[in-house]
Amino acid sequence: MAEFRVHRVRFFDYSPVAIQSLAYDDSKGKLAVGRHDGTIELWNCSQNIFHHEMTIPGEEQRSVESLVWMKGRLFSSGLHGDITEYDLNSLKPKARASGGSIWCMQLNTASSTIAVGTDDGVISLYDVIDDGVMYNRSFIRQEGRVLCLAWQPAGDYLVSGAVDGIRIWNVAAGNVTELLTLPRVIRDTETVVWSIVITSDFTIISGDSSGNVSFFDGHQGTCLQSFQANRADVLTLCLDKEENKVFCGGVDSAITQFERVTAGKQADGMKTWIQSSSRIIHTHDVRAMCMAGEFLVSGGDDTYLCLSKYPPKTYIKLPHIPKNAVHIADTANMILHQYPDYLEIWRLGATNAESYGDDGCILPLCSNPEKLLQLRTRSEDKVICSAISSDARWLAYSHTTSVHLYHLTLETNKPLRVQRVRCLPSCVQRAHHLCFVRPDRLVLALATGELLLLEVDKDKPRLLHRFSSENGVSLSHLKSSPCGKYMAAADFNRTVNIYDTHNFKKLCTLPQYEHQVAALAFHPKELDLLVVYANNEIIEFSIKENCYTSWSRRYNKRCHLSQSEDNFGLVMNVLYNPVLPEQILLHSDRRLCILDKREMASEEKQESTKDTPIGPRCQFSNHISDKYQYLIHLGVMQPDLLVVVERPPQSISAHLPASLQVKKFGT
Repeated sequence: MAEFRVHRVRFFDYSPVAIQSLAYDDSKGKLAVGRHDGTIELWNCSQNIFHHEMTIPGEEQRSVESLVWMKGRLFSSGLHGDITEYDLNSLKPKARASGGSIWCMQLNTASSTIAVGTDDGVISLYDVIDDGVMYNRSFIRQEGRVLCLAWQPAGDYLVSGAVDGIRIWNVAAGNVTELLTLPRVIRDTETVVWSIVITSDFTIISGDSSGNVSFFDGHQGTCLQSFQANRADVLTLCLDKEENKVFCGGVDSAITQFERVTAGKQADGMKTWIQSSSRIIHTHDVRAMCMAGEFLVSGGDDTYLCLSKYPPKTYIKLPHIPKNAVHIADTANMILHQYPDYLEIWRLGATNAESYGDDGCILPLCSNPEKLLQLRTRSEDKVICSAISSDARWLAYSHTTSVHLYHLTLETNKPLRVQRVRCLPSCVQRAHHLCFVRPDRLVLALATGELLLLEVDKDKPRLLHRFSSENGVSLSHLKSSPCGKYMAAADFNRTVNIYDTHNFKKLCTLPQYEHQVAALAFHPKELDLLVVYANNEIIEFSIKENCYTSWSRRYNKRCHLSQSEDNFGLVMNVLYNPVLPEQILLHSDRRLCILDKREMASEEKQESTKDTPIGPRCQFSNHISDKYQYLIHLGVMQPDLLVVVERPPQSISAHLPASLQVKKFGT
């Protein structure tokens, strides 16, 4: 095992944001997660592996109350007053249609019409066209807000929920055919219907502010059953594909499951609903749920994206970890923190201890961490990506409209001086990734997948080369080699290209894999690239030989880290030990692992002397530590110094609102 000094950075004061809405696209295996600040996260859920791919930045004073997928197209709506379609390549709004303050939005089964419920009591229908949505017509205005909507699967009726009642609308006529009233538990307190789902046999299921889940016959307009499911408001309902299970969640943080069963022994007996089980995954209000494959996905005020299924009993909590939010200037002993609307540069603390002592001992600091700079954007601009050069002389970031470049000067006993460089080449536009391949060379990845190589200068940076994109797909990862000569770029089409930034040419393309790339790393001495995929498969590719390395061919199946069986989670970052490149360091949000090639070779040699065959998924030589949570970034500052940036769960909980107080036994 390698020995490192570990600098634990806990002053990255990042506060996750509550989940407001969820939507799953079954045709593409994509999950959209809308958060309270207006940002939308896009997750790839293919083969039940949940991988955060990209984030659409939020806009000032715009909410995401509802999300809808339509054959790979994503629409959102909110109280700001319009329906927005997004370009999922450029991560920008593509088209907008005015619709008033919208509380809810639903797409019909035929994927042709979107219905929205507004703050002024109007239900409006919009036709989905090639370049957005087009207003069709509105129903008769009702009293009060339209808080939830659901389409009958046949598309003939639309059901809306509001205060004290549920209305069944005839879509063709645009009027109410039935009004279902809900009793008031407390005489002077209104009962608010927060969520509605409908089955194929026109059973209307509602969740309301009294904590009740009610089942209505949509044809007759009668209440079939009602259950006291939660102690407080039921905010969201979810129906599974087979329509045999209904899940409800709300203010008391529990998720309750209802199942449809057959009464009596006969197969054609009467169908009825029973309350079957309850699961407590969240600590605060559950605001949104949806089915994604075999998992129930839920989210709310505690900011976690939770996955659950039964049987077998499986709970997975995915914390909100920002992507590429930390960058290290190793030769300057500085670190860059990226927040949604500002950047911070810190000088790390140092120790002069001559001996490191026993494993786990705390070394005294001779200098404390110091914040050198806080750089804020305009209120309406959100930071997309950022980068700092290894010597901390250059800082670059891109927000929602343009790219900014700064020259930094730090002198002893003087504050950090910042000079903005304004004369950027005209081809420079909003970037998705930034990377300094050398202290004086910056690479920008555009939305089209193109790469711009700039030579930075205080007076006038110049464009050295433009690497074109063959498929026009935006990039997911950008990584430079330690020598600064080579660069690897992975896109969302699962293609990994390697470029020579000195001779301005593309060297090779790696074989395409079935999963998305999760992390990249260059070998510190050899011309090898390490790639970790979303299923945690690890391969090593020799650029010089244009093929997989011998180690990769022999061991890539055996060094696989299972997300579920080992509870390791998705690999977020990977790097080589610069002193012992035979060791590979990788981490998820809560675990750090070291793979040692030498130990793996030794163990294989021992196994080869036995008669028993070696299993294809044999787990060995994995030195795993769960000491750090939640791991945001892992980097090497010096050959023997690791920088671990973490955000403890306790610090996240401290920023959350109060949850419903439930009396516990013995208190």
